Amino acid sequence: MKKGRLHHGKGGLASACFHHGEGGLASARFHHGEGGLASACFHHGKGGLASARFHHGKGGLASARFHHGEGGLESARFHHGKGGLASARFHHGEGGLASARFHHGKGGLASACFHHGKGGLASARFHHGEGGLESARFHHGEGGLASARFHHGKGLLASACFHHGKGGLASACFHHGKGGLKSARFHHGEGGLASARFHHGKGGLASACFHYGKGGLASARFHHGKGGLQSARFHHGEGGLASARFHHGKGGLASARFHHGKGGLASACFHHGKGGLASARFHHGEGGLASARFHHGKGGLASARFHHGKGGLASACFHHGKGGLASACFHHGKGGLESARFHHGGGLASARFHYRKGGLASACFHHEKGGLASARFHHGEGGLESARFHHGKGGLASACFHHGKGGLARACFHHGKGGLESARFHHGEGGLASARFHHGKGGLGSACFHHGKGGLASACFHHGKGGLASARFHHGEGGLAILGMRIRLISPF
Repeated sequence: MKKGRLHHGKGGLASACFHHGEGGLASARFHHGEGGLASACFHHGKGGLASARFHHGKGGLASARFHHGEGGLESARFHHGKGGLASARFHHGEGGLASARFHHGKGGLASACFHHGKGGLASARFHHGEGGLESARFHHGEGGLASARFHHGKGLLASACFHHGKGGLASACFHHGKGGLKSARFHHGEGGLASARFHHGKGGLASACFHYGKGGLASARFHHGKGGLQSARFHHGEGGLASARFHHGKGGLASARFHHGKGGLASACFHHGKGGLASARFHHGEGGLASARFHHGKGGLASARFHHGKGGLASACFHHGKGGLASACFHHGKGGLESARFHHGGGLASARFHYRKGGLASACFHHEKGGLASARFHHGEGGLESARFHHGKGGLASACFHHGKGGLARACFHHGKGGLESARFHHGEGGLASARFHHGKGGLGSACFHHGKGGLASACFHHGKGGLASARFHHGEGGLAILGMRIRLISPF
């Protein structure tokens, strides 16, 4: 990480201590550029969310308690801040969540069963199966977290300080191994994406061992069940995306309305295509998600209908649709969560994934009627039917989105040499046709990433010179200028 540039630009996190560490964002300006979060305290720093109202609206977390419960961030200092996780050791270290109550409320993880079932992390089997973290080998392989070196390399979390603590990424080699990103081949294996086929294709992870240890996905059963990816069909069901119903339920994407409501992407063109955000304003401000102002603006989550439609979370079917996970088989295979127990133990029935009273039973996680059929989720003309988003043989109709050889029609999305027509999305030198998406000086210039014709032209998506101050992307009216944590959309369309 000599030059870091992780999610940044020139200079990068080298001295930033990615997501924390000594000094933290105060000087890092994480997810931004010149100017950045220095005063914003994004996800951290002195004051932090208390006044920032991150991912919310008027009233902020104090009343929103986003992804939490009674008490919420006020005492937890979500993901950071003064006191907060610094002593809690977010997702790690001595003491850890037991007292942090990360992503929860009264009682913390001990009784909250973080993303799990009865018993909390000790027996919750975090993102795993029977046996919990001690034997679950969180996102890894043989040995579990104790020796798994969570998303890292030699030294495990105790010394790695994953996403935090003393030293931070400088020596931790974020999401990698010995030597850091330069030699670690970010989220891949030997040879990088070229041979690793990140999250996909022929050969791919079988040898790459993405987010794991010895054995890789073949035996890791990445976010799945017995049999691993070979039989699990990564984040899907029998047959892959063609009939897997990616992140959805009966009918799959063709009628899923992924991450939306009535009408869904059909006219919204989620994160893409012609028209796209112009009318949708997904993840934005005025108009936005049927006046929902997802993750933002006036009103916040109370009436925002987070990632949904009419009715809000109570009956909005969080990230879902009719039927819910019971028959949706979310991120799993035949049988759904009842047998899959998505990222948990005991299944959602009792876990109430990312919720409280009611749980997913009636929430209809990650779906709803309609959707991506013509939306072309995260793609272009042709959509998933022929794209096979994030997967197997064929890939994105020769696009190989998030993958290896071929890449995004010579775009090499999320990769190295070549990159987004020399853009190198999510990377270093070059940036998004001088846009440097998620990075430094320049901003999105004329990249229009995650959008349609026009795109963020001069918005400097999540970064660039001036950064959020004028961009206000992913936010509502007022944005960072006022809150110091949010941005309002300046529609370029």
